[in-house]
Amino acid sequence: MIHELEPAQFHRCRNLVNRGMNLESKAIIAGMNPGRVFVDDVDHPRSGMIWQGNLDGFHFVGDSGNPAFNYEIRAYIDTIITPQAVELGVEWFECLGDHPSWYRVFQEELFADRHLAGWNQYVYNLNPADFRSIRRPELGADYEVQQVTMELLRNHPMQHLEMIEATIGEFWQSQEDFLENGLGFCVLYHGQVVSLCMTGFRYRNIHALDIKTMESHRGNKLAQCAVYAMVEHCLRHDFIPYWDCSEGNLPSNGIARRIGFQIEFAYEGYEFNLVPS
Repeated sequence: MIHELEPAQFHRCRNLVNRGMNLESKAIIAGMNPGRVFVDDVDHPRSGMIWQGNLDGFHFVGDSGNPAFNYEIRAYIDTIITPQAVELGVEWFECLGDHPSWYRVFQEELFADRHLAGWNQYVYNLNPADFRSIRRPELGADYEVQQVTMELLRNHPMQHLEMIEATIGEFWQSQEDFLENGLGFCVLYHGQVVSLCMTGFRYRNIHALDIKTMESHRGNKLAQCAVYAMVEHCLRHDFIPYWDCSEGNLPSNGIARRIGFQIEFAYEGYEFNLVPS
């Protein structure tokens, strides 16, 4: 039987995620970022599935060779998760494993009857010495970089902060929660936020970076400038910047490399359509 844990019970999965490689699942189990957790046993979970609070993926953790969980979670996904996801506007079920052993389970057991597509994800790390060798990117005359602070949020009209507000809502419980635990730098154009680098997920002193740039302002290296300021701040305060993006996201990979990040490891993701045409 599959059980959904209450947030106060998430700590029971700590041993499952601590052996894994995904920062997002660790951040959710630690209570830093919102999410939902489904396990085979409430008191002593052996395997689990974590639904990110931003609805962007399902992480499978723990023992991939648990036949009872693998059988029951598929039925649970079909009958419980899929209707909820579709109602929330989620069209694709994206699954990630905290260990490569899950890949075979996805392909041959859990979703063998689905039209399963796969992709590669890259996780980057940063050697501070490599970053120090990078020149600060130049910013156009009409732009300025500022840290996301309470003062910034209070002193600018709400319509100029839509990008920040949307990103906080995507990853954090509240604005106060983000300001206490996250970091962010933005690029302003005549007072409006047009590019942003913020903490998406956080685990201990590791900050997973999320970047956005308004389409009409792309091509001006704005995200690179915001990321540079964010990374500089992280290193100055003993935080570790963490970069995770798909192989096919060429702009994101390009920014990471220009800032000095290098690929630490790759892992696989899989997806299928929840609303077949």
